[in-house]
Amino acid sequence: MIKRQLTTSYILTRVVIALVMGILIGYKTFWWSGALVGAAALAFFLWAPRSGRYLMESSGGATPMRLDERTRVIRDRAARDAFIVLLLATSILLFYYGLIVPSSIPVQMLMGAWGLGGLTYFVSDALQRHGSGD
Repeated sequence: MIKRQLTTSYILTRVVIALVMGILIGYKTFWWSGALVGAAALAFFLWAPRSGRYLMESSGGATPMRLDERTRVIRDRAARDAFIVLLLATSILLFYYGLIVPSSIPVQMLMGAWGLGGLTYFVSDALQRHGSGD
C-alpha cells in the first residue's frame, strides 16, 4: 500500500463533520460531552486513512478511501458472525422468556444481545486481520 498525503478537502470536510457532531451532542447534553464526541470523531477520521483498512486514492478528493477485496471479505465475514451471534442470543431470550418463564423480555437483555453482536463483529474482524493473513 502506498502512503499518500491526506488532501485538504478530506481534512476540512471531516473537521466540519466532527464539529457538527459535537455541536449536536453538546446542544442536547453537556457541552463537554459534545467536545468529547467531536474530538473522538476527528481522531477517528484522522486515524482511518492510516489504519491499513482502506486504499487511498489521490484523485478521491473529499472521499479518497476505498476498500480492497480482502477488506470486503473480512468485513462481510465479521458481519455474518455478528449476525449469527445476535440471532442466537435473541433466540435464546425468546425461548427463555417465551416458554420457560413467560414474561416480557427486559430491554437490558436485548441491549446485551446487541452489545454481544457488536463485540463479536469487532473481535471477528480483528482475528481475521491478524490471524490468517488471507
